Amino acid sequence: MTIQTSKDSKKFGLETWHFILICAIVAGALGVVVVIKSFWGAPSRIVNGCAILAEGFMNHLLVKSTVMIISGHSYQEEGQQNM
Repeated sequence: MTIQTSKDSKKFGLETWHFILICAIVAGALGVVVVIKSFWGAPSRIVNGCAILAEGFMNHLLVKSTVMIISGHSYQEEGQQNM
């Protein structure tokens, strides 16, 4: 789902879409490692931490990018209404 989000971000013209894609792939791969390792023993705290860090960084980029675009459009709309 997050890979689809990065593809949609590219369509919307976000400049950070490639960072979102990289973080989505890293978080997904680490998530798979966590699931596989849980069947064979206790998963590593380092792997868990890296997976959570990649997911958090991706969410931060996504929110930061979309809030900047939304606020930029709202300023333009307000400026056009005042004219």
